[in-house]
Amino acid sequence: FVFFFILILPATLVDALDWRTPFFTVPTSFLFYALHRIAAFNEDPFENRVQDTPMSALCRTIEINLRELNGEKDLPAPLQPVDGYLF
Repeated sequence: FVFFFILILPATLVDALDWRTPFFTVPTSFLFYALHRIAAFNEDPFENRVQDTPMSALCRTIEINLRELNGEKDLPAPLQPVDGYLF
């Protein structure tokens, strides 16, 4: 639907904006396309990709905390970032 909107946007505004149509539709189209791409990346936040929620690290931290509460001494090490990213 976003691509259809971007395609017909200039045709719907040409009567109102005349020669200024490209100056309005290009930034507006880019904004809608960028929002579409951001929404596509955020659609599945638990896929274990770089930009996703680091579920493995969160689960490991919860496991460590629960084992500490139970009094265990042999605790697993927290997960460390790989190339600056925590998965």
